[in-house]
Amino acid sequence: DYIIENLDALLEKFDYRTSLIVCKTLSAKFKTKHLYLKYRPNATLDVTEKESTLIKILKGYQWIPAKDKKSGYLATDITTRQIDKFFLKTAKKYRNERDWLKLIGFEIKLDKIKKNLIEQGISEKLADEFAFKIASLENKDEELSKAINAMGTKSTEDATPKRHNKGPLHSFGTADEELELYPKHTKRYPSTNKSRKGKKNTIDVRPMYGNHCQICLAKDDVNKLAPKGSYADHNSHRSKIIENAHGIPDDGQTPDEIRNDPGIILSLCPYHHRSEDGMGDKFQEKVLTAIQNSSNEAVRNGIKGCIVETDIEGHQSISSTHTEKIKIFFTKVHKNHWLKNAKGRDP
Repeated sequence: DYIIENLDALLEKFDYRTSLIVCKTLSAKFKTKHLYLKYRPNATLDVTEKESTLIKILKGYQWIPAKDKKSGYLATDITTRQIDKFFLKTAKKYRNERDWLKLIGFEIKLDKIKKNLIEQGISEKLADEFAFKIASLENKDEELSKAINAMGTKSTEDATPKRHNKGPLHSFGTADEELELYPKHTKRYPSTNKSRKGKKNTIDVRPMYGNHCQICLAKDDVNKLAPKGSYADHNSHRSKIIENAHGIPDDGQTPDEIRNDPGIILSLCPYHHRSEDGMGDKFQEKVLTAIQNSSNEAVRNGIKGCIVETDIEGHQSISSTHTEKIKIFFTKVHKNHWLKNAKGRDP
C-alpha cells in the first residue's frame, strides 16, 4: 500500500499553501505503482489489486483550490475554468509518469458530459464549450438533461445553423455561430450525394452513431465492426467512409428544408447505401413503417436505442451470403425525428 503520513489530517481543513505543497510533491514523485494496494487474501489465492490508500485520501477531501484561493473542492467537482491556475500549472510542470490529477477524478464529470453531448450529434467544439458551462453549475445533471431534451425536441428549422464556409466532403468544419445555452442537435455538412453538381448542405446524423453504419450496428457490436487497432477504430477515418443517406431521391427540385431533415436520413456505410444490394434513395416510407410498427430496445457503442425490422430485402452484413429483411439501429433522438417528420406530412 502507499500513503503519505498524516495526509488526511493535512487535507481535512483546506489551506492553499498546504495544497500547493502536496501538489508539488505528487507531481515530482508520483508513479504508476502508487495507484494500487496489493494483497493476497490467503496463501492459496493470487495477488489482488485495489485502490491505494493514497488515492482514496486524495479523492475524498476538498483540497483542490479554486481561483479565489480560499475554497477547496473535490477533484471531481472542479473544472479547468474554476481551478487555481498556479496550482494547475504546478501539477503540469512537475508531472512525472502519470497525470495524477486526472487519476483522482479531475474533469471526469466534464468528460462524461462531453461524451453525452457528442453522442447526441453535437460537434466536438460545441460539446467542449457547452460542457464547461454545465460542469460549472451546481445542478449539472438537471442542466444536462434539459440540454439533451432541447436537442431532441427542437424543430429542424430552429436547428438550422447560420451560413458558414463549407469544408471538404465529410470534414469536421465549424459553423461561425455563437454558442447558445442549448446547442443544436445536429450540424450541417456538404451532402454525400455525389451525383449532384456543386456542394449541398445537409444535416449530419452520423455523429449520433459515432460515425458507424446503422444497419451494421443492428447486426454486430462495435468491437466487431471496428476492431481495436484497425483503420475503422479511428473516428476520423470512419467519418470519411460513413455517409448521410437520404430516403428520398435527389431530383433537384425537392426543397432544402425537406432534404435537410434528420427524419429522412440514415447513417450508412457505402455498401448499405449505394451498392447493388444497398438501400438506395427510396427507403423513407418503408423505414418509417418499420419504426411505427415495432422496435426492440438495444444498446450499441454505449448508446441506448432500438432495432427495427424493415420489409426491405438485402444483406445485413457485407459478409452475409443470404438475403434477409434489413434491420436498422436507431437512437431514441433520431427515431423521434423520423416520427416527427411523419406527423408533419400527415394531412
